[in-house]
This record gives sequence, C-alpha cells and structure tokens, in this order.
Amino acid sequence: MDRERQKLIREALHWRTVIEDPEVSDTQLASFRRWLAISEDHAWAYDYAQSFWRALATTRDAYEAAENAGRAASRENRLWHAYGPILGRLRARPAYVAAAGLTSLCFALVIGGAVMFGSREFSNTQVLELSTAYGEVRRFTLEDGSSLTLGAKSRAVVRLERAQRRVDLLAGDAYFDVTPQPSRPFGVRAGSLRIDVTGTEFDVQLNAADTHLAVNEGRVVVSHLGRAKPSAGTDVGDAPKDKLLGAGEAVIASLDGGLGAVTNVDTMTIGAWRKNRLVYAQTPLAEVLGDIERYQELDIRFLTADVAPHSVTGSFDATDTSGLLSSLGVLFDLHVTHLDDRTVMLTPNPVR
Repeated sequence: MDRERQKLIREALHWRTVIEDPEVSDTQLASFRRWLAISEDHAWAYDYAQSFWRALATTRDAYEAAENAGRAASRENRLWHAYGPILGRLRARPAYVAAAGLTSLCFALVIGGAVMFGSREFSNTQVLELSTAYGEVRRFTLEDGSSLTLGAKSRAVVRLERAQRRVDLLAGDAYFDVTPQPSRPFGVRAGSLRIDVTGTEFDVQLNAADTHLAVNEGRVVVSHLGRAKPSAGTDVGDAPKDKLLGAGEAVIASLDGGLGAVTNVDTMTIGAWRKNRLVYAQTPLAEVLGDIERYQELDIRFLTADVAPHSVTGSFDATDTSGLLSSLGVLFDLHVTHLDDRTVMLTPNPVR
C-alpha cells in the first residue's frame, strides 16, 4: 500500500472516531463531509476504515465466544486479546483525548490489510432498525456521517452496504441530511415514493394515503412506485415518470394518483416538526389529527364523518395540545370534549 493511501486511511480512522462520538457537533460533521467529498480516494479510505471497525467487532465477539467456551483463541482473537482492552480504554475517554491514540493503534493494525485480516474483502451489510415513541423526536447519526431524524411514532430500516445505502421509511416522518458518496448512492423508499440522492437535506412524511417530500438543500430524483408497500431491505427497482426536485420544492405521491405537481415551499418550514412545530398548507384535518395523536399519544374520535373532509392551513406548537385542539375547534366550529387523559371527542357545535 502506497504512502498516500496510508495517509488517507489514517485520516479516515480519525474521522471514524469523531463521527462515532455521540456528542459530535454540526461543525465537525460539516468538516467531515468536506473531507469526504475531496475525491473518490477519500470515500474509499473511509469505506476501508468502516470495514475495519466492523471486522474488529466481529473478531471481538469471536474471541469472547471462544474464551467463554474454554477454547484456544485463533491468531485474530489473540490480537483482540492483546489490543482490545487498549481500544476499550481509549474509547471510554473523551473523543478529543482518545482520538490520537485510537487512530494510531487502529492504523498500526490495519495498514497493508495483513497484520490482522490479510487481504480478504469486507462485505458486511449493516442493518439498523430505528424507531421513536409517542411524542419523541430523535436524531440518528449513521456511520457514513449522514443523519436521519425521526418524528414521533416513526419507524425506518437502514441498510448500509459497500455499494449502496438504503432506507425504508415504514411509518411517520423522517428528515435526511445525506453525506455525498459518489460510489455509494443513497436511496429512500416511503409508501409509493422512491427518492434517489447524492448529497442533500430533505423531509419525508408518510401518511396512510400519500407521501410528502420537500427538499431543503441540493437535489433529489423522485419516482412513483404504484401501490406496492415497502418491505425492509428490498430493492426499490426502476420506475417511470421520474422528477427532479431542487431546494425549496415539494411533491406529493399518492397511492392511486401517482406524483403530483411540483410546488414551491418555504425552506424555513421544511422539517419544522424537529422543533415541535407543525406546519400545514391545505392539509386534510384527518391528517392533522393523526399528527396530534402521534405527538401527544392521544386517541381522537369523531362523532360524525362530516368532520374529516376539512383542510388546515397554519402553524402550531406540537407540545400545546389544548391550544392546538382549541384552535381547530374555533376554525371548524367543533366542540372538543376530553373523555379522559388520552381520549378526545370532536363533535360539530349545534346550529344556532
């Protein structure tokens, strides 16, 4: 391995340590993305570093299993026995203290690919099942530096492979901040919508009847997949009628009607739910009430079906349940009755 690649691997191991830190800052993530985008060699080096960490974890598990079973450890497991405790102590320290020592140790193990793992290929696929509870908004940082923020009562499955990165949004809301990797495309599937990304920020909201997409930065290509529901880990395949969306543009994909027209949106409102702000523009009332149920763990019932067809335009505080329901009551002349702590009944006010 030439010196230039050795240098890139050392840098990649450093960034792997930084990204792993739960307290990684937005500034650090931005610096990492700039480093990664310099060339495909940088992306290769980071893939190599990621593969090393996955293989190291596998070796650790094998050593512990052999030790527990009373069997002699293999050459790789003996190396973990020698270096694993050092890695553990370094990783337990603050990132700014541990980074230098951890990077140097890993570099010594990984250079040439011969010290610990020989020249074998790393083909591990990492599968992550992510979810949030009622009222919870949570940001997840992926190993490639991308981040995925899930809204209340949301669920997604992430597959990180050598050749591609894929996410199935199975329920709720997700805001994506994708790190560009030209050799490793990033794809999202939500309901009947497929999204192909290189590096960008965008918001996806999955509802029972349709899927909303809004782009905050960069560009995405969207396709309609018909009535097929996403299943975790399946290929999205090719689809006709692709559309290219840029920053400040949005589209709605319905199960039956295909892709709607591309519209303009205020980027300041995209992903506002991450800060407990629910923003709507001609949104069906039933969909709004569904959001309230997810963010406040409520069961909202209608006394009459005539309530559901109304649409809502406005901005609301997701944490102020009483204020939000009262506002909707005034807007649509509804009476709001709290049957108990978790059950709300909406009924039309009597005609005067």
